Amino acid sequence: MLHNLGAAVYPVLLSTTIAVSATSTDHYTGCVDTRGYDGVLFLVDTETTAETAYTAYAQLSATSSGTGTFIDVYGSTVTHSTGFGTGQVLLGIDVFRPSRRWARVYVDRGTTGELIHSVTALLYRAQSEPTSPSTARGIADWNIVRGTSS
Repeated sequence: MLHNLGAAVYPVLLSTTIAVSATSTDHYTGCVDTRGYDGVLFLVDTETTAETAYTAYAQLSATSSGTGTFIDVYGSTVTHSTGFGTGQVLLGIDVFRPSRRWARVYVDRGTTGELIHSVTALLYRAQSEPTSPSTARGIADWNIVRGTSS
């Protein structure tokens, strides 16, 4: 049972605002090293200005630096359906016990140029409790508060 989510995850901001474009541009995030963790939960914060569909899915690579060939993770596809209408949407992709070391998200915007606010990776169930996140990776502050109020 998980009693303190903040102490059990290590957040990494993989990409920030990718603007709407007149021509669709697919987006590959930076990658995250999953070694030492049971999994990674990707949170894709998007906004659609029209009722258009687009898809995001996880990709993995076994290279030593995360710069090699990535493969799609079967079953990781999430789609912003036209039925959601317009507005901001949060898509989640959970890769539990990835078969390869490096992970990233690919957003296929099809024929649309929708706004991607951010993609955040939450590495979870570390073999040892993670240290504070690096501000160089886009996390300004991450407080873990233990105890109760008085």
